[in-house]
Amino acid sequence: MDTLLARYDVPVPRSLAVQVPGDLQSFAARVGCPVLLKPVDGVAGGGVALVEQPEALEDTFVRVVARHPA
Repeated sequence: MDTLLARYDVPVPRSLAVQVPGDLQSFAARVGCPVLLKPVDGVAGGGVALVEQPEALEDTFVRVVARHPA
């Protein structure tokens, strides 16, 4: 799907499945903030969190995982 969208110049958000806060911090360092966290078991946007500042990445990650342990 990403290839098809790219062919028509439709922007596709970068994404990465992360297991630990350090992976999230590395991803955010590469792509910048804001970062949207979505738990694997979230339904209809449940558990989604917007992180606008790098300083809030770890705390937000821990909060999301605590509410939606996959």
